Amino acid sequence: MTFKQYLYYLFVIMKWHKGLFHDIENNLKEQYYTNKEVLVPPRKSVIFMVDGRSIHGGLADRIRGICSVYALCIKNNWDFKIYFNYPFPLTDYLIPNKYNWEISSDKIIYNNKLCAPVLLNSYQLPTIFHNIYLQKEMIGKKQLHVYSESPWAEEQFSNIFNILFRPSEKLQKDIDKILNQIGFDYVSATFRFQQLLGDFKEGNYPTLSKSEQEILINECIKQLYRLHQQQPQYKILVTADSSTFLNKISSFDFLYIIPGNVVHMDYTNNATFNVYEKSFLDYFLIANAQKVHLFYNEKMYKSGFAKQAAKIYNRPYHEIKF
Repeated sequence: MTFKQYLYYLFVIMKWHKGLFHDIENNLKEQYYTNKEVLVPPRKSVIFMVDGRSIHGGLADRIRGICSVYALCIKNNWDFKIYFNYPFPLTDYLIPNKYNWEISSDKIIYNNKLCAPVLLNSYQLPTIFHNIYLQKEMIGKKQLHVYSESPWAEEQFSNIFNILFRPSEKLQKDIDKILNQIGFDYVSATFRFQQLLGDFKEGNYPTLSKSEQEILINECIKQLYRLHQQQPQYKILVTADSSTFLNKISSFDFLYIIPGNVVHMDYTNNATFNVYEKSFLDYFLIANAQKVHLFYNEKMYKSGFAKQAAKIYNRPYHEIKF
């Protein structure tokens, strides 16, 4: 990047930042940051924050952001840590693999002069500006607290994910149990309904009438039969955010459904270990499929969950719009 390009990007960021980040970041500063004197950290560091003080997105959003911010820290020679305690400790499910990203709460400083909260999202700022924006925010600071779903490191996702994470002992045991039940030759099919079938509350998304729900469910079942006819040698692992849909197809002998209900992590903050584990099981079981499929239509949400899971072990990924 030339110096002239750098100045141009900086100008764009400063202009963009005023309306999109400023109010939210200032609100965080006013609530949680003080002028209290603290020990100055020896190195500049970035802490990826999942603490319930902002909207964090679902599991895939959080993991994508973590991997991107890690890559940005490596690029800039900053220390990288993850503080993930909402609505559960991340280490219940994922633990450090080749890089120690854990940090205790007493190592996080909230001095206004030394640190700052930073929002880094592609829907608020184009991804091309994410690195220079972090560099700008780090000027004069020792610690940044980043809230992000940035896709900046999308092409490096598999490598970074496997540097940062491996399943906890309990999660790995449960993954292995399901793999033994389903067998190792299977494909996956993912459906994302949001509130269409009325299963749970998620934002302000629409809910279909009962008759419209039946039509949509039957259309999705047709897609599963078609996939089975095309690849009869494989069992099909079906993941979805709708218990209504999963219950409807639970008796089909060519399908496998992981037990449990899916919840959205931003809207459910007091569930049990097993409830949250369902999202991680879906994630890793999709990652282990021979082929990964996402089914969607104009009413449904084109989720990135299955695509991201496929990248963990570089599985073939297909999108089917019907």
